[in-house]
Amino acid sequence: MSLPGRSTRSAAARAVRCCLVMCIASVATGVGAQELTTPGGTYRHCTFHVSGTVEDIGQVASQPGMEGEVHLAFRDGRCGHAYMVLRGPLEYHGILELIPDSLELTGDRLRGSLRADFPVGRPSPGTLAVDLAVKDGGFSGEYHWGFKYPIIGGSIANEFVGHVEGTIRSAEDIRRMNALAAGKAWPSWPGPTAGMSAPDPGAELVDSLWEARPVWVSETEILAGRGGEKEGGGHPYGGYASPIVADGKVFLNQWAPSGNAVADRSNKTTDRRVDADDVVFCFDAATGQLLWKQVFPAAGLNQASANKHVYWNNTGCWDNGKVYMLGFTWRVYCLDAETGRLIWRSHIGPAHEELERAKAEALKSRTMLSPPDTNKFLAVAQGVPLMYNLEGGIIAFDPETGQPLWTVPGSPVVSRWQNGGKAYIITERRVEGRDHALCLVPETGEPLWTSPIEGAIVPLSITPDYLATHTAAEKKDVLRIYRIDRTGASEQATIALPGSLVGWQCALGNDLFITVRTGNQDHQATRDRGVIARIDLQAGRIAASTAWSRVTWSNAMFAWADRLVFLDDMAHATSPLNMYSADRLEPMGPPLWRQLHLATSAYDAPMAIPYVDGRLFFRGMKRIVCYDLRAGP
Repeated sequence: MSLPGRSTRSAAARAVRCCLVMCIASVATGVGAQELTTPGGTYRHCTFHVSGTVEDIGQVASQPGMEGEVHLAFRDGRCGHAYMVLRGPLEYHGILELIPDSLELTGDRLRGSLRADFPVGRPSPGTLAVDLAVKDGGFSGEYHWGFKYPIIGGSIANEFVGHVEGTIRSAEDIRRMNALAAGKAWPSWPGPTAGMSAPDPGAELVDSLWEARPVWVSETEILAGRGGEKEGGGHPYGGYASPIVADGKVFLNQWAPSGNAVADRSNKTTDRRVDADDVVFCFDAATGQLLWKQVFPAAGLNQASANKHVYWNNTGCWDNGKVYMLGFTWRVYCLDAETGRLIWRSHIGPAHEELERAKAEALKSRTMLSPPDTNKFLAVAQGVPLMYNLEGGIIAFDPETGQPLWTVPGSPVVSRWQNGGKAYIITERRVEGRDHALCLVPETGEPLWTSPIEGAIVPLSITPDYLATHTAAEKKDVLRIYRIDRTGASEQATIALPGSLVGWQCALGNDLFITVRTGNQDHQATRDRGVIARIDLQAGRIAASTAWSRVTWSNAMFAWADRLVFLDDMAHATSPLNMYSADRLEPMGPPLWRQLHLATSAYDAPMAIPYVDGRLFFRGMKRIVCYDLRAGP
């Protein structure tokens, strides 16, 4: 069936398309050079434990223990990255940055000192000194750890001395121990199923998130998402992109403030530079070491928020050895995933050009910009990268050249749909006054089908056989289930929900997981009460549910194998997670697991937490952090 209004049908449209190709090709070759960094040197990593009993701090009945797992990473004998997984008094746990003062790894000694910066209100900065003998790939010797624990009216000094021994490992050694299984990936923001889910567990998993073990903290710092300057001690923002994981690597893009044009004032950011670089990182998924970093100077934009919702979900995607990333004035970069080499760069058209013009004026006037809310991301289907173009359409790019392949009217809903061994794109648009679901062939932009629907497509709801739409109602929202195949979409069931559909959903197999607010909207104490529900799309019914006290727009969910993980708050620089069995929605482990790292977040769209082969990958406030969920011996 033909699609009315397709933008590449007429001769005039073809002329516009040709002009757009020439324009984008010109921009792609005319933007300044990039700066590719590939860290060198022989990489070595060692781990050991320190511990002791804290002197009486007057706040607990007994003397509490303090213990830390120390991680040191060296390149050519110099320690460039160190941290401690700390568990201490008053149930204080966390990952502490360690600052190397004079730590060196030579042929026969590992010696020097590090400083630990504790958070405000916790032990004062302490010093950890080691003098260890190195022999046959291992080390042994003494450590000395001193710090002062604050008490009312003063502090108490603590001195821990002990013996440690362990093994010095190369990156190759660690990869053999911790490598992801071949072919396992979370290659885009919504994951391998395009529904914030990963069906293959990869291994037997722990029964509680509290058993998750930190594996590594990235060697190189990144910038924060939401909450960086409020909760992160002034750590500057760098956008809302989520990490993606593929081919044994973790990729992340961000903006980094740069340039000499500084705004006179801004009450939303401590770094008032107007300009910014576009930056892409690549980390080893087994070790956390930086493999490469690609910087595009002055190609981005340092964004000041005029409200709570401005920072963009510019998450990229990976496909067949290429990583596609979005810049922060809507450029599109194609990089070689192995080396970081730029293959091509392009942009999405008029929306990019308009923002670049605004940026040029802002640099002259030294004014920070607050672009409109745009939670968009790159998708890839049949090897073709594409996205919403911010102008009421979907734009696709030639994966080899970056030139536009086609532009089709559509909505911000851009969902990959897998059917019969091929990938398609499902979006929605209004045709002759009625909402329609559209299925597009990614290589050409031609419609496979267009079908009328009632309501709006629920984001992240598309499975191999079904999609869901949502219609808001006065008391009980309506969910409609459509069966989809290569001929179109046909309505199968209508579900009257027990309240209002809120938050972000996820889909696994033929199950859709949703959050519904059922509380009294006129009563502050009860308004956010609701349920987490599993919708059996094939049966067209609510198959399981569990009560939750705080159901809001800031909830999000992820389905990992046979587990459903509920994110309580995606908005305020926290990542508290609950885990349930996916079938019965029965709780697994204690509630509200708060990770050891300093968390960051997005606002209007969840920051994805990639699950790959039993490992979780978080974008933290300052670094990427990997946790292991595999059940250990």
